[in-house]
Amino acid sequence: MKVSGGVLTLLIALGGAVLGSLGSQVVAFFTAERTSPAGTRGQAATGLLSKAATPGERLFEIDQALQAGEFGTALLFAEEGQRLYPGDPRFAGKQKRAEDEIQNRFRYQTMQAAIARLNFAAAVALFDEIPADSAFKGRASQDLGKAREQYIAEQLRDAEAAVKLALCDEAKTCAQAVLTVDGDNTAARSLIAECEKSGTPP
Repeated sequence: MKVSGGVLTLLIALGGAVLGSLGSQVVAFFTAERTSPAGTRGQAATGLLSKAATPGERLFEIDQALQAGEFGTALLFAEEGQRLYPGDPRFAGKQKRAEDEIQNRFRYQTMQAAIARLNFAAAVALFDEIPADSAFKGRASQDLGKAREQYIAEQLRDAEAAVKLALCDEAKTCAQAVLTVDGDNTAARSLIAECEKSGTPP
């Protein structure tokens, strides 16, 4: 079957976007599947993403990709391993791991976007969705912790400034925003109490 120029261009673009330097190998794989004679498609040396000769070597290669954070590469290697060794359940497990980490990367990136928008409720919810054994959990924890501290400091500063100007409604709004992410924050509670003591209705 002949590969049209448009299809080949699309394959090159997709391969490069997903795997970077491995993109050309992806294209070679698909091209070989379409152009090689039917009797030669099962030969190990042609059109394969991985050149590992045994299941163990392939699994080691997948593990290396997972450890390096190259989850798209790990996924493709695992899928190829399942095609070549359909009776080996280890490849299905590696595929599941790669798929999970791709989803966790999306959760982490979405959490970062929520932090940038100061939407901490969404950021915390996304953080909670990332499993403890994910490669992204540690980074997410650090990012959320730093952003949380900065957010609390900024809200308390604004609340204190509002109290000095007798703008207790604004002060309470800022203080309540702090309590939303830190329910035991004594500074925020003190600012609310100070406004209530001044006679401003809660």
